[in-house]
Amino acid sequence: MTRAEQLSVGVTGALALAAVSAYAIDACGFGIAAGPVSAVAIAGAAALAWSSHPTGANRTNRADTLLLLAVVGFVFVTILRFGWPALVPPGRGPDLTHHLLLVDYIERHRELVHDRALERSMGEMAHYTPGAHLLAVLLGWWLRVDGLRAFFPLLAACAALASGFVFLIARRLALPAPYALAAVMLLFLPYRYFYGAFTHDAFLAQAVATLFAVASWWALVV
Repeated sequence: MTRAEQLSVGVTGALALAAVSAYAIDACGFGIAAGPVSAVAIAGAAALAWSSHPTGANRTNRADTLLLLAVVGFVFVTILRFGWPALVPPGRGPDLTHHLLLVDYIERHRELVHDRALERSMGEMAHYTPGAHLLAVLLGWWLRVDGLRAFFPLLAACAALASGFVFLIARRLALPAPYALAAVMLLFLPYRYFYGAFTHDAFLAQAVATLFAVASWWALVV
């Protein structure tokens, strides 16, 4: 595994562990606290990075690492400008309100929705899969902003990391670096299925899940 791959896997693993550990801690009746979740995510990501420590020629592949950082940074800044400076999801439709309602509930109560009677006021969000919403709340706590403003940077970061995995997949398939970069740029053509999923439509949870889906495709290539 190259340094670039190790870095991408570590960050993505930390996000996954943060969501899973928050869900598990809440299920045990302890609510959601940033401290324990952070400890689990950092420890798990460190263990994952250690187990995939690069060796040999992979250790010296600095060009791919720099290109990966450039790809992730470029995509992140490009998408983030759609919500600047308010940093709230600019999507449309009633789903956006519902997603933000769940984020607000988790943030204020520091737990997931357990009272099914709340379905009358929250609709499907009373039993919606809360992974993306947990990450938004946690990111808000870590950055000391409210979860409503943390959600869009989270979406932009997930899209950027997914782009990084596209680059890594192309490199794993032995494509030259210029072609791997072109593969990332091609993502912007069907933009409604890329960043448009959350800048135009309100597919917030699906946008976060895309990162883990693309990471899974990378794992199949490795």
